[in-house]
Amino acid sequence: MDMEKRRALSERLGRAEMRLELARAMRDGSPESRMLLVQAKKEYGEAEAAVLGELGARAALALVEELEACGCLPLGL
Repeated sequence: MDMEKRRALSERLGRAEMRLELARAMRDGSPESRMLLVQAKKEYGEAEAAVLGELGARAALALVEELEACGCLPLGL
């Protein structure tokens, strides 16, 4: 995979993580906040699946471990 594709996947995953963190922070029990959280989780799962599909499981695990080491993963994942 070329660097441009890797960067695009990384940015997609990063945006999904930020939306998930925001959705968790905005939880108030309302139907709207629950729907926002469901959508954010779905988006994160889709981004993660795209990374797994492109990088393969071993490289994806290395990426997740790298993100975890730098504190870039949202809590609870």
